[in-house]
Amino acid sequence: MREKNTSRVVVALTGVVAVTALALSIWALTRTPSDDPTSYSSAQQSAARTAVCQSFDLALRGVSLQTNATAPAGQAGGLATEANARLALAVGSMTLTEAVDENPAAPKAVQDAARKLAKQYRLVSAAYLAGFGIDQGPVPQALRDAGAAATALTAACR
Repeated sequence: MREKNTSRVVVALTGVVAVTALALSIWALTRTPSDDPTSYSSAQQSAARTAVCQSFDLALRGVSLQTNATAPAGQAGGLATEANARLALAVGSMTLTEAVDENPAAPKAVQDAARKLAKQYRLVSAAYLAGFGIDQGPVPQALRDAGAAATALTAACR
């Protein structure tokens, strides 16, 4: 009789442990890290803001330079200039995304504006690679949205 009670207790404890482990696993998989900026010191927030804003300046400079470049004479020059513009947009997007990912202490306004701008840079780059011109397909709206995101990020970086 004693063996039956002992085995029931063992089975019950095993069940409790299994349910607890399952609950902890679900919690660990579904929880999101704290995005609460108050969990970072003001020095951390300031440093993160500076890092994202410096990446923005670099990306914006590259995109502005390459998308406004004058193509050298000839078809090869035009193709090279277009390729550099697409590359600047793609790399600018990666630079902004990486800066935000590496600086979670950056203020939410800076993070959100940088993510939006990175998304528009990617969209414009992909649309150009797909053969759309500056006034075709998703490009016009993406350019307007990129301008709005750049303006918001400029304001957030002040």
